[in-house]
Amino acid sequence: DPTVETVDWLDLPSAIAPWLSARRLRAGTRDERPFVAVTSWIDAGKAAYALGDRADVVCLCDEPHHFAYLHDVRSYAARDAVIIERAEKRPRAPVTLARYFRLVEPIGSTVVRRAGRPAITLLLYRGEALVPGASAGAR
Repeated sequence: DPTVETVDWLDLPSAIAPWLSARRLRAGTRDERPFVAVTSWIDAGKAAYALGDRADVVCLCDEPHHFAYLHDVRSYAARDAVIIERAEKRPRAPVTLARYFRLVEPIGSTVVRRAGRPAITLLLYRGEALVPGASAGAR
């Protein structure tokens, strides 16, 4: 169904809120905002729109489009992230993002709904300690 691409991910913030807390993600300082990593610039746009100012969104992929200019991925070195990926891309995130994080582990999933019905399943991961040399999404 191509119309599923028009669905906003407004269910996402409540699903990952517990993981954005300082207790769950290692942050550099108290003043730093949590960050979320996504493996597609289109999905990064959906996540950024849904999350608003709750977290920075970075795109860890070969073609991050405008996300390459929003945040310098290197500034998140050694920090943890919530990673979001669509279920139909499974199991790309753990394999694809292993080069960016010391460890990638599943933490659950959430369902984005359209008119009260399930539309998209999002898999959630915790990326532990972004590798200092990570440069995807930064130019």
